[in-house]
Amino acid sequence: MKKKIIIVDDSELFRIGLKSILTRHQEDTIREASCSSELLSIMETEQWMPDLVFMDVRLKRAGSLSGLEISGYLKEKHPHVRIIIITACEEKSVLKEAMQTGVEGFLPKESIAHEIDECLNMVMNGENYLGKTIPFKHIQHAFHDKNRLYDLLTPTEKKVFVLLAKGFINKSVAETLCVSIHTIETHKSNIRQKMGIKSDVEFLSISIKEEIPEVLDYIGISV
Repeated sequence: MKKKIIIVDDSELFRIGLKSILTRHQEDTIREASCSSELLSIMETEQWMPDLVFMDVRLKRAGSLSGLEISGYLKEKHPHVRIIIITACEEKSVLKEAMQTGVEGFLPKESIAHEIDECLNMVMNGENYLGKTIPFKHIQHAFHDKNRLYDLLTPTEKKVFVLLAKGFINKSVAETLCVSIHTIETHKSNIRQKMGIKSDVEFLSISIKEEIPEVLDYIGISV
């Protein structure tokens, strides 16, 4: 489906580069803004409402809101607009603040060329996406208010996690959820990253430790 996208970054060179990447296989309508005021002019003055915004985390123009500040405003006023934060840094505090605004994605600029398609697909399908190069300790810090690692997962990732914890192989998980094996492999990779899982055995051990009801019932353990 054709999407309406706005790229918000104070670097014209970066905007041109990202637009070039986005238009390789898509026929999306793409507009550009160099600061928050230009973005709001497009959205609220021109009434041109995007499906997705790529937002630079640090907009430098004087008098302009930062990428995080304008993201928070957009999620409050236009919650249907999906936002992917793009950043040249991976500071723990930046990731945490970004996630607290309610954005759907967080992608380091160095990873865009390799991860953009996967990131786009997941975000436009209602999932969250965190760049694969982001250290696990940064993710833990961003979600430290969560009581369980399991709570870091999206609803779809939770379904995948439970099936994997029950011992289902990737093919069986894909058949159960009526999706491709590639999609399951992607979810599994994201789950491993978010939860710091290094081996498949940990799906079950974490389920027991965090008392995931669906898994405990399956293996006959009473809570």
